[in-house]
Amino acid sequence: MRLKYYFLALILTLIIELLVAYIFGFGNKKSIITIIFTNLITHPSLCYFLWLNSVIFIIPVNFFSIIILEISVVLLE
Repeated sequence: MRLKYYFLALILTLIIELLVAYIFGFGNKKSIITIIFTNLITHPSLCYFLWLNSVIFIIPVNFFSIIILEISVVLLE
């Protein structure tokens, strides 16, 4: 069941990022492929880190820590 929600989140992320890229003029094939592969790397990494954190409590999970993690993903992308 959780895997279904993960794929839903991944698909929604890809749709939103591709729409934003298209709006900003990055609609060519190379840009689209780059966006897809980048998200296929960063999205699972963030989700895995959050799951691992729920198991071994690396950092306290709160709104601030989620924002910091999301900003780090944006900077990596």
